[in-house]
Amino acid sequence: MTDRIWILGAPDPEMEMIEQLLRACSEHVEHATVWRNGVRRRVTPAEAYAPDVEIGEGLRGGRETAYMVECAPAVLVGSSFDGIDWAGVAVAIDHHRPGDPGYGRPPAEFLPASSIGQVISELARLDVLPDDWRYVGIHPDDPTYQAGELVPLPGGRTVRYWHATGVWYEYRIPADHVLAAAADHCLAAAYRGECPGVDPDALMRWRVESRAAFQGRSVEEVLADVERAREALRAAPTVRLADGIDVRDMREAYTVQTVLVVPFVEGATVDSAGVGDATFVVFGPRAEGAWDEGGHHTFVERGVAELPEAGAREGLAYIATVTERGGRQKVVLGAADAEMVRAFLESWAPAQGLVDIYGDPARGFAGGYLAA
Repeated sequence: MTDRIWILGAPDPEMEMIEQLLRACSEHVEHATVWRNGVRRRVTPAEAYAPDVEIGEGLRGGRETAYMVECAPAVLVGSSFDGIDWAGVAVAIDHHRPGDPGYGRPPAEFLPASSIGQVISELARLDVLPDDWRYVGIHPDDPTYQAGELVPLPGGRTVRYWHATGVWYEYRIPADHVLAAAADHCLAAAYRGECPGVDPDALMRWRVESRAAFQGRSVEEVLADVERAREALRAAPTVRLADGIDVRDMREAYTVQTVLVVPFVEGATVDSAGVGDATFVVFGPRAEGAWDEGGHHTFVERGVAELPEAGAREGLAYIATVTERGGRQKVVLGAADAEMVRAFLESWAPAQGLVDIYGDPARGFAGGYLAA
């Protein structure tokens, strides 16, 4: 048994990269889980901090240091849980909530603030980063070197640590890890050029490719979703968060897809009603579901795919309604600046009766749940 364990929260492209890095370093990795309907499964983002999150067998009888990456298994709250005896130390790796190491840190500090940057710093301190990341050793008398510092160099980033061998180890952080840190911590700010050393065009290319791979789709399909969301944002109505602070209102945006099933004539691209294969966004209340309308099927779903990406690229802040697994609904604010987030947290969200309100002005996001 090792003397440390890494417990990972909900899956997404950045968390997948974190897991791949940890496994490449031969670290002990487990997932935070929940029991739902008699089945143990990995947590969703909405469940990662729930009171019943657990780690199961991973800590049984152990005294490890447990690195909690964007989660908080309840097994660590006390000395035992469901017969699991654990006497180790918990270390938070996170930037979502007040008190997290990365919470409230500005875009200029995106790398040490992001979860992946915090993981990299700790792996460097432990001297277990991949050998091909280490690129030079420098004598510690150099006054510009600070232990644990994540610093810029042309073409990438490095993290520097003093080790007992008498040298500074300098690790070159791969470009895709740097881009993941910027996207994870402050996507809209990164697209505005506020993350030092991050090229917005390179970030855009990486985001599309990585999201397509994560979703098991083509780059073209993801790009089509992004462009559709951008058009919808430009056409959306606005809502006022406070005097002089307006954002796009996507709460009643619906994605409609029509699929031609019986051509009017052989080779036709539309049916007799003039309906063919198409996907578009409409605004205003309507029923969700699927219908066979004689010649074509119509599918209506609330929400717009790739909205966070579109908002960040367009520089248009928005509010939208998100339904989490289990049916709980929340209103989120995305692609916002600090003033917008403060207006949402201090006035608009309370006035709307939202509960469990959260947000970070430095990162440009906020949200709150509809009361049950």
